[in-house]
Amino acid sequence: MTKKQTGLQMAIAHVGGVSKLAKALAVSRSTVGTWLTADVATPRAVTTVDTAVEKAGGATALARSLGVTPQSVWDWLVKGYVPLARAKEIEMQFGIPRNDLVSPKVRSSMGVGGEL
Repeated sequence: MTKKQTGLQMAIAHVGGVSKLAKALAVSRSTVGTWLTADVATPRAVTTVDTAVEKAGGATALARSLGVTPQSVWDWLVKGYVPLARAKEIEMQFGIPRNDLVSPKVRSSMGVGGEL
């Protein structure tokens, strides 16, 4: 069983290491190291956005299939939800219910049994 990577770990892997990420962000290696320590110590909860990314074959693949930037997908991963219009697209393409993909605020505004 493989360990699930955090977003920061994936970013480090994507750019090719801590030093390259530090340079790209114009911060020191030790700053990235501090972030990494904190990130690993407090992993975020897995959401249905993670499921969509996995079904699509990765964040970049999901972005490509929806016609958005990979950064948008990373933002959704951090937030834990996607915009309603994108939730509908993800539901159509990957079969994940849109109600599970949107913000709890959107769900609550629809009321009990509200259709998105």
